[in-house]
Amino acid sequence: MQENNIGAAWRSVQFLIAGVVCLMGVLFIGCPQLWAQAYPYGQQTLTTGNGPDAVIAADFNGDGRPDLAVGNSLDNTLSIFLSKADGTFTSQTVYGTGAFPSALAVADLNGDGKLDIVVVDKNGNSVSVLLGKGDGTFNNRVDYPVGNEPVGIAVADFNGDHKADLAVVNQADSTVSLLLGNGDGTFQGQTPVPVGPMPTAIQSADFNNDGKPDLITPGYDLNSVSVLLGKGDGTFTRVDSPAGTNPISLAVGDFNGDGVTDVAVSDNTGSQGLLLIGKGDGTFPSSIPFSTTAAGDADIAVHVCAPVTGFAFLPEPGCWQ
Repeated sequence: MQENNIGAAWRSVQFLIAGVVCLMGVLFIGCPQLWAQAYPYGQQTLTTGNGPDAVIAADFNGDGRPDLAVGNSLDNTLSIFLSKADGTFTSQTVYGTGAFPSALAVADLNGDGKLDIVVVDKNGNSVSVLLGKGDGTFNNRVDYPVGNEPVGIAVADFNGDHKADLAVVNQADSTVSLLLGNGDGTFQGQTPVPVGPMPTAIQSADFNNDGKPDLITPGYDLNSVSVLLGKGDGTFTRVDSPAGTNPISLAVGDFNGDGVTDVAVSDNTGSQGLLLIGKGDGTFPSSIPFSTTAAGDADIAVHVCAPVTGFAFLPEPGCWQ
């Protein structure tokens, strides 16, 4: 692989690295109850619940515009903000969640063409499923037990039955809880899958080009990433690769244009990140370092101008029509 090709592909991807303290604007006890959505062309301040700790954007009412869902960790609620044609948002509609909502995912879980929300309840050791009605409102939550201290979630069809399944990463017991979907918005009991120690995030992608969804988690205490190669039947084979010092968050994509999925991880201790170049078998034999903004906890996200299907921040003018 030519170094200049890697560099060109790397420069084409914009990474936004920010300290967790300022990622949402407010995260911890004692912070104000206001969460601000910043725009290059202005700002609207949205009043949320107490301790907004997770945010996701998607079209919850079918009007073609991205709406917002915010998990409020200190009062165990979910705030829904519907977007208006002028780029502003309605005041919040509040739903209850489990204890300490810390991550969100959006998908159609029951095949009705309407987006649903899954809330990861870190202190409740559970996930809360809220089925969408298609008009921006949601049914009351249904909770499902997972492992200890869940901190992230990925949604995909892991057993090939064309139904959405859930993969929840549990920090305290270093597992991923797999919950197979029944296709009606309900889920079977969890199956735990071991990963590297102290996992802090999770993503789903195809890392070995077999057409089956795989999973990846950063192992903070092992300085590695754990790839769970999916067999297509809801079971996995684990492969670990080095990933710098105390990797804490990650983003996936084909960053060098070779048709193989790569991974970018933020390095908590060393004030840098690593681009892990995929080999196509679930391993990452080479890496390229990049600088982050400051030492300490950092998150990483790929900034793209594309239709919103999940996590998103700071829309550019013209991205969302």
